[in-house]
Amino acid sequence: MGTVPSVRAGDAPSAGAPGPVAPPGRLRHAGLLLTLLGAFHLLSGLTALGRPDYFAVGPGGLMALDYPVWGTVFALLGSVQLALGASLQRRRPRAAGAAVTVVMVAAIGQAGFFAAFPLWSALLIGLCVLTLHTLCASAR
Repeated sequence: MGTVPSVRAGDAPSAGAPGPVAPPGRLRHAGLLLTLLGAFHLLSGLTALGRPDYFAVGPGGLMALDYPVWGTVFALLGSVQLALGASLQRRRPRAAGAAVTVVMVAAIGQAGFFAAFPLWSALLIGLCVLTLHTLCASAR
């Protein structure tokens, strides 16, 4: 009878073995956060496109651009975040790299939109940071 080689903690994987993979729970958690963030960004974008008078300041009070441009940007970001979130929930780790980039762009965009809706922007920036943390912790 042959013996089965045992693997001890700390042993390096063999050359043909796959590298470390994030636990499925972390990818799913990151996907859920990204889906929530995408839904919020899509909601913000559609509101900026449909009802620019809803926000606290007029179009001249924004850091840059105007409401239709912000609405388009946030609607597109939200759509991409929803798609990436669905990919992460299906445990597709390759979506994590794109998700990190999209979330960073969204956080910077929220900083530019801060004057229009400060509390909402602050909450979404916080959710972006939490999502980034979860994505980066999943990459270990």
